[in-house]
Amino acid sequence: MHRALKGILAVATFLVLFPHTAAAQVGQVAGTVRDSSGAVMPGVTVEVTSPALIEKVRSTTTDGSGQYRIANLPVGTYSVAFTLAGFSTVERDRIVEFANHQRQRAVYGLTEFADAGGLMSYSYSLVEQYRAAATFVDKILKGASPSEIPVVQPTRFELVLNLRTAKTQGVAFPRAVLLSADRVID
Repeated sequence: MHRALKGILAVATFLVLFPHTAAAQVGQVAGTVRDSSGAVMPGVTVEVTSPALIEKVRSTTTDGSGQYRIANLPVGTYSVAFTLAGFSTVERDRIVEFANHQRQRAVYGLTEFADAGGLMSYSYSLVEQYRAAATFVDKILKGASPSEIPVVQPTRFELVLNLRTAKTQGVAFPRAVLLSADRVID
């Protein structure tokens, strides 16, 4: 029983020390819906679906200027659907595909998004964060008091550039940015 309590305490401490790992990795889907002539479209239902959502679906309706925003979305792969009576439904399988289609130059918070075709990502190293978390859990399980373990902020960040996406969007990264990238996708 005492060992189980230590395990629960270790997990709770991990969530306190690394709340950004558990909760802060969120984003949003926002924009303006326009028809093929460029006119804004109020009253359009915008729906995002994902296994990352507990409720599986979140939706909103565009305002009078055709704008919408769905906030606090956890990291994951999303489908986005736009529906309005009298118009055909438009759906995108991935947020990256949607952003690229809209020629939105996005910087993503996880390298997986750049790998999936996003323009670029800048993120702390997940590998380093998990190593640090394992060290904390190990210390707690060996008897250290969580209050005596210092909080460690991320020190290693990774910049990933996707040159294929940059080319399709007409983006030319300065040489200094290319040289400072941890990884470049050709």
